[in-house]
Amino acid sequence: PEANSCARRMPDVGRPSSVVTTVSADLSDLERQGLIARKTSDPRAVAGWRDRSRADVELSRDIATKFPVRSLTIAYEAGLRACAGILDLAGYRVRSQQGHHSAMIAAAETVLGDAFAPTLKRLDLARRYRNDDLYGEAAPPSAAQRDEAIADAEVLLRELDRRLATAGRRA
Repeated sequence: PEANSCARRMPDVGRPSSVVTTVSADLSDLERQGLIARKTSDPRAVAGWRDRSRADVELSRDIATKFPVRSLTIAYEAGLRACAGILDLAGYRVRSQQGHHSAMIAAAETVLGDAFAPTLKRLDLARRYRNDDLYGEAAPPSAAQRDEAIADAEVLLRELDRRLATAGRRA
């Protein structure tokens, strides 16, 4: 199915089959499914998350050669935090439950649209890699995978910057 089709199957890597969820390309559908909840946006907190993510991107780049697994997972966490900020500025938060990282990526795709689908697909692949490494065994990522994760986090952070500025609350 296309990136923003009405219903698509969430990835089930690292999650029991009972948690696999069908997600709609509409935030109200994600809310009805209990994956996200409305909230008052907090641009100051989002700016803090952005700054922390920028530091993580720098750290990821600094340790890339010596610690490729940690480099990729730190870049993933920076990208995921950027998604949390984008979702917050849209007036939502992800609910803390099994599969919430997948839900965050799906919700961010809903907010950002098709232009960001390739970036978010790669972020989801980094999520899967992180899960495989955390809960099992994963081969070290290639330099290309690691570098892509860093670049994708930077793309998401630039979009988060744009949205913070558009909100008139750039920190």
